[in-house]
Amino acid sequence: MLISEIMEALFKWSPINRENRSDIPVYGDVSRDVSKVAVCMIATPEVLRRAAAIGAEFLITHEPTLHNSITRYMDEETYNADPVYLAKRKLILELDIPVFRFHDHSHFTQVDKIHTGFVKKLGLKGEFDGMRTLTLSEEMTVDQIEQAISERLDLKHIRFVGQRNKVVRTISLCAGSWGEKCLYEQLNRPEIDLVICGEIVEWSICEYVRDSAQLGIDKSLFVLGHMSSERSGMEYVCEYINENIQGVTAYYIECGEVYQ
Repeated sequence: MLISEIMEALFKWSPINRENRSDIPVYGDVSRDVSKVAVCMIATPEVLRRAAAIGAEFLITHEPTLHNSITRYMDEETYNADPVYLAKRKLILELDIPVFRFHDHSHFTQVDKIHTGFVKKLGLKGEFDGMRTLTLSEEMTVDQIEQAISERLDLKHIRFVGQRNKVVRTISLCAGSWGEKCLYEQLNRPEIDLVICGEIVEWSICEYVRDSAQLGIDKSLFVLGHMSSERSGMEYVCEYINENIQGVTAYYIECGEVYQ
C-alpha cells in the first residue's frame, strides 16, 4: 500500500475541522509501497532504531521529530548547526524510514482519537463524550484513580495538586498541552471533580489549584506529562490501522516517560 494511501485513510477516519497545520510528511517519499508500519508517540532516536530493527518501512508519529518549535527562538543558521538536530537528521537519513506526523487530525475532529485511546487504555467504567468529559459509573477516590493511571498506563512519575480526600465522579481530560486558558476553564466547570492533563504551566495553574486546596475550594489536578498523557492515544491509532486498513501491519513502539 502506498504511504499516501495510508495517510488518506487516516484523514478519512478522522476528518479535521480546521486548517491542517501539522499533518505532513517529515521525511521520505510518500509514493513508496509499504506493508509494515510503525506507530509511536514521538520519534526519539531509540524509537527510530527500534522501528528499523523490526523492519518498519514507514513511521507514524504524533509529535514533531526535529524540534521544529525551537526555531521560533533562534535563526535558521543557528538551528541548522545545532549538534542534536544534525545528529538526529543524520540518523533519519541513514535509516531511511519515511516519517509522517499525525496530530491535528487526531485531535481536531468530531471525536478526539487521543482522548479516546486514553479512556480505552485507562479502562475506567463510565460514559465518555468523545472529546473531553469522562463521567464514571461509580464514584472513585483520588487514590484509586491514581493507582489505575499508574498501573494501566505504566506511569511512575504522576503529580497531583489539590485535595487528596476528594471523591470523583466527573473527569475532564486535557492530554497533551492545551494551555492555561483551557485548563482554567475546565477546573472551573461546576460538574468537573478532577482534571487530568499532560503538560502544565506550574507557576500559574498548579499554584492556582494549590491555593484552592488551602482555601477550602474544591479543585484537583493530575499532571502526567505530555508524552505520558497522549501515548495511549497513538496505541489506539495503531489498533485502528490493524483493524481497518488492509494490506499493512502496524506495530506500536513505546517511547517511555521523558522524566527519569
